[in-house]
Amino acid sequence: MYENNTALTKADLEKYAGEVGLNVAKLKQDWDDAKIKADIAEDMKVGTAVGASGTPTFFINGHELVGAQEASAFDKIIDDEIKAADALIKKGTPLKDVYGKRIEMAAAEAPAPSAPSAPAEPEGKFDVHVGDAPVKGPSSARVTLVAFSDFQCPFCSRAVPTVKQLETDYPGKLRIAFKEFPLPFHDHAHLAAEAALAANEQGKFWQMHDKLFANQQALDRPALEKYAQELGLDMAKFKAALDSQSHKPEVDADAKMAADEGIQGTPAFVINGYFVNGAQPYDKFKQALDKGHGGFPSGTRKKLEAARPYLDIAPPVVRTATDVPLPDDLDGAGVLPAAPPDPELLAEMGAALGLGSSLSRFRSVVTK
Repeated sequence: MYENNTALTKADLEKYAGEVGLNVAKLKQDWDDAKIKADIAEDMKVGTAVGASGTPTFFINGHELVGAQEASAFDKIIDDEIKAADALIKKGTPLKDVYGKRIEMAAAEAPAPSAPSAPAEPEGKFDVHVGDAPVKGPSSARVTLVAFSDFQCPFCSRAVPTVKQLETDYPGKLRIAFKEFPLPFHDHAHLAAEAALAANEQGKFWQMHDKLFANQQALDRPALEKYAQELGLDMAKFKAALDSQSHKPEVDADAKMAADEGIQGTPAFVINGYFVNGAQPYDKFKQALDKGHGGFPSGTRKKLEAARPYLDIAPPVVRTATDVPLPDDLDGAGVLPAAPPDPELLAEMGAALGLGSSLSRFRSVVTK
């Protein structure tokens, strides 16, 4: 299935089952088996309980490793665990008990969670700028989703349909930007990223984006040229871009931005500055988009700044909602709305700020 991660329909899976010698008739019966569904749900529940909010996540004798890391990252933990296991055995711990003992020790060594009721969300404020990244969606959109992705990463391809569904469900409200983050152990990922930017130079980034994710098993130079030809690109210009590596600095700059922000694996998404890790379910993205995270256009932000002295809420809440640094006191600044906000915008602002009963007061003051 990993070798064919872009072809995972029921028909595909039944075909693979036959190829590896499984009982296909039994497999078909098991599609809706309640016990199998319960087993999957239990695995997901365990993952959530230990804080695994994205894939891939690994636990090596209780030590967490997140993302598609290089082999050296695994080697270090495994080597350390072998030494620790040897030390336990020398002290008399039976081999069959070593794993359980190391799990206990790993739990004791782990830092205490900040909130005991639930694992912390992998979110925080990220300073990510769209810059010259390929973009689709209106510049006036309330929410910008920046994707850090690798064309050779199977997990990234899983997220593509989710993002496309978001585009459909949020017309005019969502802007999507793509940042190149080819992982070093994917041998064709960097060249594929350069090819995508070469296509972008000719106005066909998203068409190439779709081609590359649909053909992740074929990303060598001849395949990239084939896709470029199919898209009707100027082949001389495309080949020259790859030969000269003219887009390599852009790819490297995107990867450095990801590293500077602490992003370690792909796919990773930043939604109005908030991090969403991995190929999450659709509902996870929808929840982040519905929050808005301060996604007001600049004109709205200015009105909120001007109206803030009249709000029955704490200034930090307004600062969060407007996503701009505001002085502690605007009362004496002489800043008032230049024109009354329209009622629909006013209601939207009030609702976003959670004003509740004070919305009427807000309306009466700023519309005078």
